Amino acid sequence: MAYYRLDPLPVENPISASEKQAIEDFFNDPVLAQSATFQLSTSGLFPSYYLTHTGFGCVAPERAYGINYIIEANRIKFGIEGKTKDAGKGTDVGLFEKTLLRTLSELKLLCEHAKVSATEQQSRL
Repeated sequence: MAYYRLDPLPVENPISASEKQAIEDFFNDPVLAQSATFQLSTSGLFPSYYLTHTGFGCVAPERAYGINYIIEANRIKFGIEGKTKDAGKGTDVGLFEKTLLRTLSELKLLCEHAKVSATEQQSRL
């Protein structure tokens, strides 16, 4: 991964050799390079009635999912996108959506159970 640093402004101090090395190390870190290919990219959006034309999408170029979401008082709205380089060998947005809904349903049950347990413990005190 390449980066370019601008020359310091006249009011700025030049960077030291150790600062320059830290910058080099950061931009040459393989984890940073991998972060540009995450298979799931998410973005929270400001609540509104309609969820259209968000301009959000997948980050990885070959096989990835993108989700934008709005959390409201009684629901969560999702926009899901899948991207694949080779047709038939990539993403399955339908399966991803079903898995996401099942996981959120399980999470809801877990939270409801925790709320009941906390209420029961409070009533015992």
